[in-house]
Amino acid sequence: MEASNDKLDTTIELITPENIVFHYYLAGPAHRALAYFVDCICQFVIFMATSFGLVMITIYFPMLEDFVGFIFLISIFLIFWLYGGILESVWDGRTFGKWVCGLRVVTVEGLPITLFQALMRNLLRAADLQPFFTGWVGLLTMLLNRRFQRLGDLACKTMVIIDRVPVLQAIPLTDQPDMARITQLLPARLEFHPSVVRALLMYVHRREWLSWDRRNEIAAPLAEALRQRFNLPSDVPPDVVVCAAYQKGVLGIAANNEGDQQLRTSALKLDSDPVSPANLVAQSIPPQSESATTERRE
Repeated sequence: MEASNDKLDTTIELITPENIVFHYYLAGPAHRALAYFVDCICQFVIFMATSFGLVMITIYFPMLEDFVGFIFLISIFLIFWLYGGILESVWDGRTFGKWVCGLRVVTVEGLPITLFQALMRNLLRAADLQPFFTGWVGLLTMLLNRRFQRLGDLACKTMVIIDRVPVLQAIPLTDQPDMARITQLLPARLEFHPSVVRALLMYVHRREWLSWDRRNEIAAPLAEALRQRFNLPSDVPPDVVVCAAYQKGVLGIAANNEGDQQLRTSALKLDSDPVSPANLVAQSIPPQSESATTERRE
């Protein structure tokens, strides 16, 4: 069962009968177009290799020319029509193109697809490629539903998800006067919920490509939660508040320790929890001895 979700993102939540929530990242048209392009290259390579092999058989065994012609027609059907269906049914919803792009086909309930679903969704691609194999029917269909399903997906109740979970590296930020002031107002040590760590990492990695107004718009919900939690001043832009929280909570830099600027740059794997300011968990940890701090980090 799909949970109600009005967020404008590509995350979908599925609730099992046991009330377990799974989060999937839907693959949009750009991801799927790249995977389809890789699959087309693979199909062409397989077709050329098969054709070369059949030609060599015809040269050395001329009496098999009629049989080789029949095999050639069968191979064309298998390569260009059943390539995706066969691979997706035996490779857990993947083709070579989907594997390269980190995608996978699942049912709308998040389960592995069956052989029938894999074959039908690929055979119905002929309708998605219309008119005249331009693909406009499939593209418009994907844009008109929340799961980015083309006609083949709608008929077979399947969807394509991003199966490869990204890993982000913590990166340092340029010191700013306002950021240093907010950092001093935060507790000496912070512990964030994994979803908040994920949100901070993703924001810091993408903020350089955003305008100043867009940064503040995106950072506003999390910044407001931080202001209410720690009584931070309201005149500081949301971008600065979020960066200060990242500086203190993720990198572990103490503002009153100018000599100790050790960055925790270990790879942090993103979890699948929804990013929500309501999940914010930050607490002040009392000062510990040096040996206790070292034991905690280990």
